[in-house]
Amino acid sequence: MNVRLIQKCVCMFVVCVCGCTIKQSGPVVVALVNGREITSADIKKELILTSGQTLRDELRKAALSENPRVQAGLKLQILSKLLDELLLEEEAKNRGINVSSKEVQQELNALFRSYPGGFTVYSAVHSGVSIRDVKENLKRQLLIKKLLEQEAGKVKISEEEIKKYYDSHSEEFYQSDRVRARQIVVPDLSRAKKILELLQRPGGRKRFAEYARKYSISPEAKDGGDLGYFSEDEVPPQFNVCFKLRRGEVSRIVKSPYGYHIFMVEDRQPGRQRSFEEVKEEIRNLLMERKRKEIVQNFITRLRSKAEIVVYEDRLAGVSLF
Repeated sequence: MNVRLIQKCVCMFVVCVCGCTIKQSGPVVVALVNGREITSADIKKELILTSGQTLRDELRKAALSENPRVQAGLKLQILSKLLDELLLEEEAKNRGINVSSKEVQQELNALFRSYPGGFTVYSAVHSGVSIRDVKENLKRQLLIKKLLEQEAGKVKISEEEIKKYYDSHSEEFYQSDRVRARQIVVPDLSRAKKILELLQRPGGRKRFAEYARKYSISPEAKDGGDLGYFSEDEVPPQFNVCFKLRRGEVSRIVKSPYGYHIFMVEDRQPGRQRSFEEVKEEIRNLLMERKRKEIVQNFITRLRSKAEIVVYEDRLAGVSLF
């Protein structure tokens, strides 16, 4: 087994072990971080739990690609994210930072109530990830959040910085057309067709909220499917059908990774320029987040430079994500 030491641009030293034959039938160790094993199963869990639908779609395309570099690059992207999280988790524990089971449960409850967070949990469990795995991941994210608040929580932004940003980026604060809509989401097409038929009957649209509470599996079902106001750039592309509907109009059935959707638009707001006072706190948060991101990235770079990280590239290449 040949071991070579390579230095990456982020000052992370990685030992890449190549040319060995793996005969394990279960999860395979694809990396070590300070002696802690990362297996092929961990990579798959990371993909399901935290990578998001966009990256999963990219990976599905990569799986069909004949270019192995594309697939390898995306796997390394997932592994790199997991390595950073494990280093941050380890540092949080070394500092004595704790997260209680109550905090984890509260976070899980909030996730179930959110969109698309609730669907993400359902999808993860359906894909073979246990609720225990979900809770462990949430605990890690909360530990990391507390750690990063210690590192970057005291960032301050002046009024002058905020006004300067507004004046030079006024186009960012033009509010596009917004709609207020409700939705009904069901898991199969036949059920969606039956509900659409009910809505198309005389007086059916007036009962949309009632049908949402009764039939929808989405988190906002308890609120009659009310999604509130949103613009096109704030929602998944499947929701864009709402911007073609008039007030009170019901959409066709729309398929998404979460099921089959039916929308009804309740109100429309035309686009307008938002005033400085309206967006002042939004800009403050944006600039604070940028400064924090820079601090956090420098912090991660320092952790990586001190860590002993081993990546088994040939094993990672053999990991199937689907």
